[in-house]
Amino acid sequence: MDDPRAISAANACVTQLIALQGPRGEWPWFFAPGRGTIADFYEVYAVHQYGMAPAILHHAIMHGVPGAREALVNGFIWLFGNNELGRTMLRPELHLFYRSRRRARISVAEPRAGCAL
Repeated sequence: MDDPRAISAANACVTQLIALQGPRGEWPWFFAPGRGTIADFYEVYAVHQYGMAPAILHHAIMHGVPGAREALVNGFIWLFGNNELGRTMLRPELHLFYRSRRRARISVAEPRAGCAL
């Protein structure tokens, strides 16, 4: 679509999503779109790291969205060990990526809705 209004809206959305990317390059699963915040950071799915996020970031890079290339790279690096476990999500001998990274338990003090990164 070559509609400047649609491109502008998409660029604004992806700019907000880039701002919400985790400190290691992870993409949270639960967003509160009306507020533009994270509702809950976990579960982090590998498919968002190598599929969903790159699909939109590819277009964001083409449209010059600041930080899009870095967000794309950081998401991939997360897969290969810059994550909470310090281990790659790839199992080449099995031809697969681990599916997700979950929080082990919920802390009472842990923020839930609209949590800051």
